[in-house]
Amino acid sequence: MLSLLGLSALGVRLLTAAATQDAGALNPERLGPELVVLVLSSPENKWNRTSVRETWMMLAANNPKVETRFVLSMNGEDGGNKIRDELDAENEKYDDLLFLEDEIEAYDRLTHKVIKAVQWASEMRKPKYVIKTDENAFVRVDMFLDELPKLKTQEKLYMGFFRANVPNNDNKWHDSAYTLCDTNLPYALGGGYLISGDVAAYLAASAPMLMRWKNEDVAMGTWLSTLDLNRVHDTRFDTMSVEKTGCTNDALISKGMDYIGLHQRYKRLSDGKEPCAHEIDRAPGHKQPYDFKKTPLQNHISSECLALTSRNCNMSGPVFFEEGADVQDARVVTGERKVFTDGARGDERVPGNHAGSPDH
Repeated sequence: MLSLLGLSALGVRLLTAAATQDAGALNPERLGPELVVLVLSSPENKWNRTSVRETWMMLAANNPKVETRFVLSMNGEDGGNKIRDELDAENEKYDDLLFLEDEIEAYDRLTHKVIKAVQWASEMRKPKYVIKTDENAFVRVDMFLDELPKLKTQEKLYMGFFRANVPNNDNKWHDSAYTLCDTNLPYALGGGYLISGDVAAYLAASAPMLMRWKNEDVAMGTWLSTLDLNRVHDTRFDTMSVEKTGCTNDALISKGMDYIGLHQRYKRLSDGKEPCAHEIDRAPGHKQPYDFKKTPLQNHISSECLALTSRNCNMSGPVFFEEGADVQDARVVTGERKVFTDGARGDERVPGNHAGSPDH
């Protein structure tokens, strides 16, 4: 009985803390932005950050409703303290770096990195919304600013491209500590997802008790799995990288882009054109709705997509699209990549070890 009362009291404290944090987001006199965009970045990847500043961040330049922060872990072999003087100079110039002083820069610490960044956003900015994304993504902040106020509900929101029934098997994303189930619980792809300010406040208050699983997007989905949230599956968040999903003009976040792809897309938008030079529709497996009234197994991808989708259908190689081709011409290619959808990336990916989430 004491244990149950203790848990009940804890729940009240967490919800009260979340409500207190969210009060700032609802206060018209608050000084913080409405939208905070957290971009996971590796300390040495200044070129990537510069490309983001010169491209999609310009879509909301000087707009007080948006604040973008590049999240850097400072400790460890690859941590930012090794180049602290350079990073301090960069931050002096742009004032958009978030230093996680005690966090280690490593792939298996991404979940730690994300929750600390969400804590900072909630406690220091109290926004209405928080977006988590990566430095090789293109974020349509202009579309978010236009569409978010039109949502039917703007509270208790968890929005992205959801996946479910994904096996936690022996691959590079395998997490031996994830023993809740043989498959991952429903989660929004880590290349880009959105939570409302009250959800961010709840996570910030709960952070000391949250399990740090290896994959940050899976961890986020699991942390929020028991909450009564407004989950929104939107295919425009499909961040499994543009060479898999095609180039679509309505994409809110596109993943897997280098500095060439970022600049090409931004230039087209600046010229008043659609972002894709050759729009290629999403493969069937990337169009499917997610029905939150069904189980993960019932939401598993259908057999009709087998010829057009890779990891969702456990195929042996990624799907590539010929430039300008119809999606029905897609084929499976193993080994070296052949072609890319227009604007995806240049000849080589800009190197970076632990900037953000993998496409899984």
